[in-house]
Amino acid sequence: MKFKNWKNAIISENSTVKVVIQNLSVTGFQISLIVDKQNKLVGTITDGDLRSFVLNKNNFNTKIKSLMNKKPFFVKENLSNEEILEIMKINKIWQIPILNKNKVIVGLKFLSEIINEKEKLNYNLIFMAGGKGLRLRPLTKNIPKPMIKVNGKPLLEKLIIDAKKQGFNNFIISVNYLSNKIKDYFKNGNKFGVSINYIEEKKPLGTAGSLGALNQKEVSDIFIVANSDLVTNINYQNLINFHKRNNSDLTLAIKPIYTKHSYSVIENKGIHLDSIKEKPTTEINYGIGIYVLNKKILRKIIKDQHLDMIDLILKLNKNKKHKILTYPIQEDWKDIGVPDDVKSYETY
Repeated sequence: MKFKNWKNAIISENSTVKVVIQNLSVTGFQISLIVDKQNKLVGTITDGDLRSFVLNKNNFNTKIKSLMNKKPFFVKENLSNEEILEIMKINKIWQIPILNKNKVIVGLKFLSEIINEKEKLNYNLIFMAGGKGLRLRPLTKNIPKPMIKVNGKPLLEKLIIDAKKQGFNNFIISVNYLSNKIKDYFKNGNKFGVSINYIEEKKPLGTAGSLGALNQKEVSDIFIVANSDLVTNINYQNLINFHKRNNSDLTLAIKPIYTKHSYSVIENKGIHLDSIKEKPTTEINYGIGIYVLNKKILRKIIKDQHLDMIDLILKLNKNKKHKILTYPIQEDWKDIGVPDDVKSYETY
């Protein structure tokens, strides 16, 4: 089935039942989307609705207004596949239209399509878990930072389980400080229903240096690198889709943070006034420690040499030979950097 042809399922509210029958037969979508003159969704008709109509021997020239569901399920266009899937499961529906803010149809999601997309996420997700977490002392004196508990579970476990729910199964964890604490807990990932391999850092290699040890024949063409001291519900699939759609070589996930200032903000050039803004709201984009990389980037990383991700990105961006993009997230994100961050999540 070619889901991209979903527009074929749209018909006018002035159509007859006969037109619906033809529409369902041609598309095979098992649903027709009914719109008014402004192309706004006003109802739906499924093959189940149609069967009931036919069994009651009604007239095929009947206007569909009397047959259609005038309160159909729909989702807004900014929802993730996981959120849409949950709505479909709860309401036991197989297809659901996507509407923009004007209630115009911009897409049609199928349960089988979402499931297939989830099953195709054969990308590696690499967690950087080798740091000593010095800012979190004394919490990290005897355990590595990724093993600090958030709501009863280690940070890293939560990250892996959340990614698994999105369809990821192939994980690599880069370890150094108290590495056995992590390896003994996660092992090969079987008890979590995933596959886990490890990169053993003999010495601290920074937030990107250990990637030089990856077997380029075994790693996926596109892979995600993430810090393991995060609390986030980021949609990795949307991030990858953005990366692929824009032909990016390296994509940084960023979080826009808005600050409402209590005072006038003055900008000047030397001693001369340039501008003045009364209590403005300013935006700063934070790097959140999640990246998507094309495999060819690994050629720029020297094995066993210390390298931070920021330095790698600056190096790549300097020669302008690689396309580096930013992807702003709307989802929640929190960096666990100091003990007060841990307390804020009631984790111990």
